[in-house]
Amino acid sequence: TMDYVKKENLMQITEKLQQLIDAEAPITYDKLVKKTLRAFNISRSSTQTLEATDKALKKASSRMNKQSGV
Repeated sequence: TMDYVKKENLMQITEKLQQLIDAEAPITYDKLVKKTLRAFNISRSSTQTLEATDKALKKASSRMNKQSGV
């Protein structure tokens, strides 16, 4: 888990997010986060892993749409 949140791994996380988005869009944020963490063998999200994932997501070229508050 500690490696996941390191700055030097941000690009890897971004690439994984992008792969998932390309393959599965539309996908819910929660599902995307879970699948991304699972790809890095992380079973539970923490504040740190969520922050790292959010940072990576901002770099991924995805369009976020809110639907019914989700």
